[in-house]
Amino acid sequence: MQARRLFLWAGVAAPLLCYGAFLAASLAYPEMRHAKQYVSELGGPQAAHPFIFNLGVGLGGAAGVLAGRGFFLALRALGGGLFPAGLTAILAAVGGGAIIVSGLFPWPDPRHQWVNLGLAIQFAPLAVVWGLSKRRDFLGLKLFLVGSFVLMGVIGAITRHVVLPDLCDWDNVGWWERSYAFVLMAWIGVAAWAFDRRLARGEPDGGSAAEPAALPAE
Repeated sequence: MQARRLFLWAGVAAPLLCYGAFLAASLAYPEMRHAKQYVSELGGPQAAHPFIFNLGVGLGGAAGVLAGRGFFLALRALGGGLFPAGLTAILAAVGGGAIIVSGLFPWPDPRHQWVNLGLAIQFAPLAVVWGLSKRRDFLGLKLFLVGSFVLMGVIGAITRHVVLPDLCDWDNVGWWERSYAFVLMAWIGVAAWAFDRRLARGEPDGGSAAEPAALPAE
């Protein structure tokens, strides 16, 4: 149980590490034009201290990989099936691993493009909802996860000019990319926190999937 909590805490830390790296790297690179430049350029050769961003997102990616294990253990403890729990763990690991690679091979290194594999984590919220499908509780979390998936899909479609092509251009592409990345990381922290809080309140491993567990007696 303690190991599970540590993995879930890593999930809570993952977006905080990435957001912190972004803020610190932005302060260290005041010339950055956030509307027109991609966020990866905070770790590129033009940045004064690129290691701040690359190290920070690398640590965030590592935390995301660990979070995948936490999601697996939490979903199984909450009555989720082996396949959705395993799929969630795999998608989180792939996404976190891609972020680690992006930090190890900063832009404009061609290997930095491996970060695109991390977009697979966009589907992880649906895997979590699937794993919770037999639960009558977690309604708020389920709605949040579905909303995150839809929002990522909309932002991604606009950024790639699949829909509303005039909305995203070279004068604002940076903000669209940052919005997508914010949502992509945010759901990990929220889901990890929600699972940790529920399981810490006494949800028995392998307990009823239909009813929330009773709280421990005072």
